[in-house]
Amino acid sequence: MDGGNLGIIALIPMLSFFVFAFITRRCVFSILLSGILGFLFYYGADFFEPTVQALLDAACDADNNYIVIICLLFGCFVQLLRQSNGATAMANWARKYVKSERQVLFLTWLCGVIIFIDDYLSILVTANTILSIADEKKTPREMLCYIINTTSAPVCLIIPISAWVVFSAASSPSSLKLPCWATRPWVFTIPSCRTSSTRFCACCSCCS
Repeated sequence: MDGGNLGIIALIPMLSFFVFAFITRRCVFSILLSGILGFLFYYGADFFEPTVQALLDAACDADNNYIVIICLLFGCFVQLLRQSNGATAMANWARKYVKSERQVLFLTWLCGVIIFIDDYLSILVTANTILSIADEKKTPREMLCYIINTTSAPVCLIIPISAWVVFSAASSPSSLKLPCWATRPWVFTIPSCRTSSTRFCACCSCCS
């Protein structure tokens, strides 16, 4: 089979991830299995060496290592929060005011707004603080996860002193020097640039 033209078979590794995840309930293991399955379809019987090489390339990539280190440091911070009973103290304080499931969700949203420095940090700290209260009030964890995830990254992107804002500034049209037709959809999402054509062209900086 030609690895460059798999057709609909290329969807099998992606679908297999969901199957493995539901069966094993282990996300990392499921990703690894579906990735190996993708290499098997692409390279056939000679899949082993490309698979190992891809893993080595990913492990040696500087950007990947940076993300791993950041996640480990966040994990250390959260563990410190647990061991110092900081999350427990915050939860005990919140119990005085939170009396219903709706109030639990509101407090979750409020924590996501207050902790805006980084989306990873917001998710970890908010989850460790609210989880015990949410279980007491029988709040569905699915709803809790939805509130946490839909609050963390958007708030980090709105407040101008967060990691996401720096990333967005580096990815702006002026930084990437993209042509006007490529920047129009991006600029149009900015409310201040959408109010008038003059502002739109000024923000685009290449329409004049």
